[in-house]
Amino acid sequence: MLCLQSTLSQPQQMIMADMEDIFLPSPSDLLVNLDESMELVTGLLQALPGMFTGNHQEAALGPALAAGRELLGSIGGRISVFQCTRPNTGAGSLKNREEPADKGTVKEFGALQPASDFYKQTSVDASRAQIGIDLFCFSGEYSDLATLSNMPRYSAGTTYYYPGFNKATYPAMTCVRSRACLRARMCPSPLYSYMQTYTPLPRT
Repeated sequence: MLCLQSTLSQPQQMIMADMEDIFLPSPSDLLVNLDESMELVTGLLQALPGMFTGNHQEAALGPALAAGRELLGSIGGRISVFQCTRPNTGAGSLKNREEPADKGTVKEFGALQPASDFYKQTSVDASRAQIGIDLFCFSGEYSDLATLSNMPRYSAGTTYYYPGFNKATYPAMTCVRSRACLRARMCPSPLYSYMQTYTPLPRT
């Protein structure tokens, strides 16, 4: 978790060591006014690509969603999930179900179904608190989108899928569409949750 209060000179990182019993270390400091903290937010986004370079990181998406639900539960809002790998630790961890030998066979359809109802139930609980979840999946490997897409499907959100993502392959298109979604101030109707898959434009 990151504290971006405008009174700080740099973002303050808080590490949640216990993934079973989620709590907010400083609830009043985790939501900030964007205009007041714009300099800190901009600096964080610029530094973020290099913060974990070369380190193998575990992806604990389930606990992160639980923390977001705890943070926004009393006021509602939206959670934007940026996922580039399969969740592999903590609640909601997923196994690799991709079997190359099954491609083109009946067994392949099993991998197109959700592996569990964890993310569906998480989204239903979030929706009851007026929380929507958008998923941005930037993946160059198997990420079990069949399961993860339940997050936006049951919370009036949207799945943005960039298969085989590479920043050189998806130049301005990715930035424009992602920025437009993040800037949107109106929540979509629960009746219209959908998936958008973007194919890279041919190079000229």
